Amino acid sequence: MPLSIKNLLGCLLLSGFLVALMFALQWQTDFNLWDEGFLWYGAQRVLAGDVPILDFQAYDPARYYWAAAIMRLLNSEGIVSLRVGAALCQTIALFLSLQLICKSGEKPILDNKLFIVVCVVLLMLWM
Repeated sequence: MPLSIKNLLGCLLLSGFLVALMFALQWQTDFNLWDEGFLWYGAQRVLAGDVPILDFQAYDPARYYWAAAIMRLLNSEGIVSLRVGAALCQTIALFLSLQLICKSGEKPILDNKLFIVVCVVLLMLWM
């Protein structure tokens, strides 16, 4: 069942708002800082021309290329541009996940607000 433009826009705005909220809540905390530092190192190595796994220890090479692309686009190699890239990736992933959830049912799932809330909370915890 195709979703209307209103529902697509609603899912996109919901995704952006929730990721921005999580981004703001984690801004001044050291939550998972070691992983973020490792991603930052990897993205800087990619910007320097290195290849993940081949030239430096890495996992999930696409995330280093994504982060490096966003950092290059923002013309910054700082941690803030890395966090912006991660938040953008999370927004896209949450939006696409919500689209798949909404398209999977026989009747409009967006009418079942409790189900959507549970799905969003689980997806945000997973990310």
